[in-house]
This record gives sequence, C-alpha cells and structure tokens, in this order.
Amino acid sequence: MNKENENGPIIYGKNAKARKGGGCALKRRHYEWMTPPEPIAEGEIVRRISADVVIVGAGHAGSCAARAAAEGGASVLVLEKQKGQKTQAIMGNEVGVLNSEFGLARGVPRYDPMEFQLDWQVRTQNRTNPDLIRQFARHSGEVMDWFLRPLSQEFLDTIRLYMTPPPEAYLKNICYNGYRSFLGTHLFYEKGYRLPDALRATQDEAMAHGAQFFYGRSACRTVKTGGRVTGVIARNADGEYELFEGARAVVLAAGDCNRNGQMVHDLYQELAETFGEDADLRGMGLGDGSGIQMGIWAGGHIQPGPRAAMSPSLSFMAGGFSGTAFLRLNRLGKRYGNEGIMGAFGAGLLTNLQPEGFISAVFDSDYLAELYDQAPDHTNVNVRWPEILARIERDMADICAAGTRGEPMHGTTNLDDGDKKRSVPLYCADTLEELGACLGYSGQTLENFLQSIARYNELCALGRDEDYCKDPRQMHAITKPPFYGCSTKLPIPIGPMATLSGVMVDENQQVIDDHGDPIPGLYATGNNSGGRFAIQYSTPIAGVSIGMAMTLGKLLGDHLAGLAP
Repeated sequence: MNKENENGPIIYGKNAKARKGGGCALKRRHYEWMTPPEPIAEGEIVRRISADVVIVGAGHAGSCAARAAAEGGASVLVLEKQKGQKTQAIMGNEVGVLNSEFGLARGVPRYDPMEFQLDWQVRTQNRTNPDLIRQFARHSGEVMDWFLRPLSQEFLDTIRLYMTPPPEAYLKNICYNGYRSFLGTHLFYEKGYRLPDALRATQDEAMAHGAQFFYGRSACRTVKTGGRVTGVIARNADGEYELFEGARAVVLAAGDCNRNGQMVHDLYQELAETFGEDADLRGMGLGDGSGIQMGIWAGGHIQPGPRAAMSPSLSFMAGGFSGTAFLRLNRLGKRYGNEGIMGAFGAGLLTNLQPEGFISAVFDSDYLAELYDQAPDHTNVNVRWPEILARIERDMADICAAGTRGEPMHGTTNLDDGDKKRSVPLYCADTLEELGACLGYSGQTLENFLQSIARYNELCALGRDEDYCKDPRQMHAITKPPFYGCSTKLPIPIGPMATLSGVMVDENQQVIDDHGDPIPGLYATGNNSGGRFAIQYSTPIAGVSIGMAMTLGKLLGDHLAGLAP
C-alpha cells in the first residue's frame, strides 16, 4: 500500500498492519532506483555455475569473506566487475583494529573492547547495531593477525602502527572532548607493500583453498526460488548473462553508492541540502550502488537516516597539518565551535554550516607542542614518524622564507604524498594583523579576527574553554611570533569519500526485510550493509571503515562455512 506525505511517497512493507505478536512494519521512502528492473528471461542465461556461497564483490569485505568461507571448507564463487586481479583498484592503506597481537608486540596499548563499543554507540547516538559493533571490538585484532598470516616477513617489516609508541599526554587519558580515542591503525604505505598488495594475498589464499574469482562480471540482480535467494545473475564482458547459484548463501559485498550521484542525493540529504540540489555529489570511490539496489530489490530494508558518509569538510585542511585542532574562524572572523570534538570529521559538521566564504586556521610558532597534544584521530599528524617531523621542519623553513606570499606544505599523516604539495598555502607573518590580511580579513572582519584570537588566548590562560568546551590539552595560546595561518573556501560541493549506509542486517549479517525478518539466503557485508555507522563518519580509531569491513567480512565467511550444506 502506498501513501503520500509532504516529503513524497512512503512505501510500507507487504503488510502495513502490525504483525501478530506486536510491532509495526518498517517504513521507507521510495525512490525511482528502488524499483526493480524487468526480469531477465531464463533463455537469456548462457551459463550456470553453482557453489555453496556466491559473493558479489572482491573488495576488503568480500575477499575476507571468501577466504574465510573457503578455509572453512565451503565452495565459493566471487564475482568482481573490474577486469582482473592485478589491475583491480582497491581503496585505502590504513586499517584500524583493536588488540592485534601484531600491534601489541610493537607498543600499541591493549584496550577493553567494552570501552570501544560504548564510545561507538554514544558517537552514533545509539543508531548502530550493537551486535555488529561488539563483534568488531572483540574480534578485529585476531582478524588482522589472520589477514597478515599469508604475508612474508619482508612485507610485515614494512607495516607501521599509527602514533606508536603513543605520546605521554595521550596515555594519561584516552578521552578527548567527551569521546575516546584508540590506537591500533596498521599503515600499509611502503611502495610495493601496500594494502592492495596485502588484499591480493588474501585473494590468493582464498583461491588456494578452492575459491573461484570471476572478473569482468557485473551483477544485475538476485534470483529467488520459493522465497529464498538462491543466486545472482551477472553480465560478463561479452554482455551475456550468467547465473551463479549459491546453495547456502548469496553475499552482497559490492561496495557503496559513492559514484551514483542520484543515490547520494536521495540517501544523504544533509549533503544535498548543504551543497545544493544541483551539486554533483559523486564521490571519489568506485561504488555504483548496485549491491545496495539488489538488496532492496530482493526485499531488503535500507538503513534509515541520518545516514553516515565520509563527508567533505574543511576541518582537516589546516595546510599540511591535516586534522590538528588549531583555532578555526569563519569568514566573519569569528570562532564557531570546538575544533577538536570527534576529530576532523566531527568538527566538520559545524564547519559545513558556516557562512559561505572561507574557513581559516591559525596558530603560532609553538606548533610542535600543539601537535603532540592532539588525540590520535584520523587525519592528525603522526608525530611518531621521524621522517614526517623532519619534513615538517623543512616545509616550515620554506614557509617562513615565503612569509606573507604563502607557501603550501606536504601532508603530515604519512609519507604517501611524495613531492606533491597540498594546494592550501600557509602564510607566515610577524603580527596577527598582517596574518589576518593574508587570510582574507579586512575592516570589521579583521577586527573580529583579532578579538577572537584575544578571547581564545584568555581561555587558554584560564585553562577552561568556557565558550565551546574544548579539551584543555588542545588549547594553545597564539602569542609567540611568527604567526601562521591558512584559509580555504566554502562550500566544497564535492561528493563523499565513501558512503557507509546500506541494507539492514541482523547479527549474522543476514539482510532483513521491511518487517525486520531475515531474508533466507541473502547476506550483506562491508558498505553494502547498514547498522555500522550513523549520522557521520567518525573515527575513534583511524581506518575503522576498512577495519570493520575486513572484520565483519571474515566473521561472515566463518558463519557461512559453518552452515549446513
């Protein structure tokens, strides 16, 4: 039954009335792309291949699921739309986990998984599935050790741990601005030994245990037999349809909807309203949303909003200093919030709401002390890499020499930037008045700029941010010349780096329908699944998105291997 409201049509489940035993059907807004295409005639299918498990997508979650299921004795078919394993584009080089033996042996602190799980539910306003978050918190470390097992010692020796050993200020209290931060990010940045290389080793391990990978296959839709999802129809490189049948399960692991501008507009309404209905919100990733669509067409329920995305924000664009919580001012020259809350992505929620124009970041010559007092959030400076500190010293010498002309600097979270410099110039000036003029302030906005800095210095001396409650460890007065700053224009009408809300799943990652019931035979993992993130991407541990995809993918593979044939 369809009804209309002021926001458009709402589709109810198969039965809009309460089910027996209580409870209501879940409701969801209907968009055109949710309508299933015409069925593919059986006569159009040129080939049938059967196994215990069919997995759509050979990314982080799908590859880990395939390896685990195959190691557990299940026969596995993996469909990947990209043309081949060697040329497959794989995103990311940072994986966040808790309590891996690899990390613990190298100085990462051991954490109570309950602390992480509770912090996550608080960050997401209890909108995420605590069963999934608990599995990540308790098992991500052992999954990382499992993931590293096929790698050579030479490869293992290239892997670094973010912010390890941790700065003393961090060890005293892992809570910043009311939220906890955790170490355990494994960094794969050495040329020839990056995360895509490690994932291919997991794919090879899956193949060694009998899993078959079919590249150049674009999955079109699932197949149901007697109410159960039993297979997937895919189009091969010649445009022919093939049916891949899974006796135990079909797994959707085809990535997010990052490159599907219409889906981003429809599902991530905060982005559409912030940057305008006509903005091109296609992101930088590879996901076309097809896995999420297939889940919905099979009866799955899309995760309700507000949905999480790695949204664009200027809070992490303080020149090459990335997410450091320097004082930030809007184009009116006014401070507008806590620069350190939930890291760059959390602080960015307020940044995107500032008056159109630009955001500036300001600090003084004692910037190194400020870098050491940051939470180990994603995009913050990795002060435990001597190479990065040396590069900062060289870059800052160039910036001092350039003065009010401005000079960009390299990124400071890793060494992956090579010789490429960021486009945001840092300015250096002997007085705050000069610096403000470089950043674009004049007249009244320059007066506001100076008054805002004076107020900030008062709060730093007081040791309490009575305006915005910033953690005292992150409060550093701007009093020692020369002074530094940068500014970047608002808004940024670009799409998210990733979208993180798919179809809803239960604790076994089985897709659920509009009544909350599991759909027989259908599972979703990675960015095809919902219930992992909500509201906004937030990183109590850097690399948590890939870490969660790997962990839940592996655990799903274990589960499917244990199902009765």
